Amino acid sequence: MSIQLKKLFDETAEVYQLKLLAGYLGLDSEIVWVQYTEDIATSNFLRGSELIITTGLCSNDKTWVGSFIEELIARRAAGLIINTGKYIQPQELDEKIINMCNKNNFPLFIMPWRIHLADIMQDYLNRLFLATQEENDITELVRMAVFEPEKVKRCEKEFELHDLLGKPFYMSVFNFENTALAKRIKISLLLQTKNMLNQMKLDYIIFWQKNMLIMVIFSVEKNELQKIITQNIALYDKSVTQDKAHCGISSYYEDVLKIYNAFREAAMAAAVPETVLQKRTAFFDELGAYRLLFAASDKELLKKIHDSLLASLLEYDKKHHSQLYDTLHIYLFHNNSLKITADIAFTHRNTINYRMAKVRRILECDLGDAVTCFNLMMAFYIADYLKIMA
Repeated sequence: MSIQLKKLFDETAEVYQLKLLAGYLGLDSEIVWVQYTEDIATSNFLRGSELIITTGLCSNDKTWVGSFIEELIARRAAGLIINTGKYIQPQELDEKIINMCNKNNFPLFIMPWRIHLADIMQDYLNRLFLATQEENDITELVRMAVFEPEKVKRCEKEFELHDLLGKPFYMSVFNFENTALAKRIKISLLLQTKNMLNQMKLDYIIFWQKNMLIMVIFSVEKNELQKIITQNIALYDKSVTQDKAHCGISSYYEDVLKIYNAFREAAMAAAVPETVLQKRTAFFDELGAYRLLFAASDKELLKKIHDSLLASLLEYDKKHHSQLYDTLHIYLFHNNSLKITADIAFTHRNTINYRMAKVRRILECDLGDAVTCFNLMMAFYIADYLKIMA
């Protein structure tokens, strides 16, 4: 899938006598391919995140390199290695080019002419293949632990082999409302997220599962994680304008073999509607009564509890085209305040007072009784929970 450019540079700079001239901050970028090209026109075929190698064979004047780099930046290439010494000399890479690369965090390397292009390209592509294979192995191991939890104990040695045992983690699930995100958008979001996490020097696993972007981050503090999630949401809003991502974050776990539990918590938190939480990010630990319902396995029993308390109100609303159910919901969750209920419902206070009198009559209850209010609020929680799980 990809490999971090910094890893390539650190491991091979001496072998290929690479020198980084500019764009140091771009070394955290992930590359998906290594491509040799000499012609600006071929940049139309770039999809983004490629490491480009060139000799400048087609350079016909001093402006060629600058124009070439501008085009690569526009095409979101990950960096450029110039094989200098024949067609392009190191001194031709002037301050203007260096400043442009630094401004765009675009890594620019030079490599002496005596280094064979075939050697570095074969080496880099082999490293990319091996990194992709290892990443796929880890991803499939985590995917299996999440979606086939009955097998997780059998794979304990594999988790140990990948140095995952004993590493504390949070799991987050970004749930996109639009289930038909294009493949290129998914790849782009994945790479941008990895670049961001690389810059923060974090250890992570990230992959797509249908319309969910699943992310496991190891050894991170809760406050730092909240900042990361906020940045991710902003990034996704910018990249996927037609869709909103909602994020759920699991409890803190110290055993990766519990990753199935972490996923269930994160997915549950991601599914809680924004209208309920008034925000798009939810930690499972902060879901209050929903955590209690999450532990319940008998959904039919939950529905019976809800219906025994509120079905008569729903039936009345359906028959009379009224809004008693919704009005009671607002009333209970805003400290039984007629004024706040009226403000939220955009309805006159006298009308709300009239509705609440009807509610008391239909439900035959005292809304001044704490136990009664608790039971009714729990019924509303159940209704929300059943919608979420559906």
